[in-house]
Amino acid sequence: LPEGVGSSGETSMPIFTPEELAELGKDFPELIMEALDRGDIEEARRWCQRHAESKNMIHDVYVHWVTQLMSIIHRDCGEPAAVDAIRSLVDFVGEQTIETKDRIMRDSGLKAWIEASMDIWRQHGSYPGVEVEEDEEKVTVRLHSCGSGGKMINAGCFDGPDAYARMKQPGPHTWGEADVPIYCSHCALAHELMPLEALGLGGQLWVHEKPFPRRPGDPCVHHFYKDAGAIPARYVRRFETE
Repeated sequence: LPEGVGSSGETSMPIFTPEELAELGKDFPELIMEALDRGDIEEARRWCQRHAESKNMIHDVYVHWVTQLMSIIHRDCGEPAAVDAIRSLVDFVGEQTIETKDRIMRDSGLKAWIEASMDIWRQHGSYPGVEVEEDEEKVTVRLHSCGSGGKMINAGCFDGPDAYARMKQPGPHTWGEADVPIYCSHCALAHELMPLEALGLGGQLWVHEKPFPRRPGDPCVHHFYKDAGAIPARYVRRFETE
């Protein structure tokens, strides 16, 4: 039996010290900052590591949970119903994201929006393996791999007898492509199509160079164009497929 638990199941002594009980009521950033304020670098490092491990675990559980739910809808109700379900999910959170981008761009410009976007990926299980480059026309982000769809593609989750569903029919929700992993299809709507509809050319949160990783190991590649007028027309035309 664990220390402090008797054979009857009743506790015979406290399990936690008062200090440990107080720690249980604090989140990771608070614990990290307290350790740093005390000058205890090793304790701060320990809390940082526990934060990263538990964040990624919880993140991955929800990614697979959502993808399984999408796949069940696709299997039992058909592809159009799955598309409608994903649109509803995107509508739920997409409006706030579009408004956030519009506000940041107006108040602080493209650099601030890119920095805010990178904060999203920092929480998305994509690190390590993120490369950022800049040329005259754009800033390019390569994720090796994306912490959700790309990670599942690398693991073979969309192939084999127990695979998650793929969108078979091309349409705006798939960048005009066929056989798109069902999880990745939300990116077309949330990152590009809905922002385009709301804000016009350049409103995209970012532009997907390739709609999705076609093979395990392929990166997700996103572009932030400095000039909306310089975004190649092919990135808009692919949403015209019905």
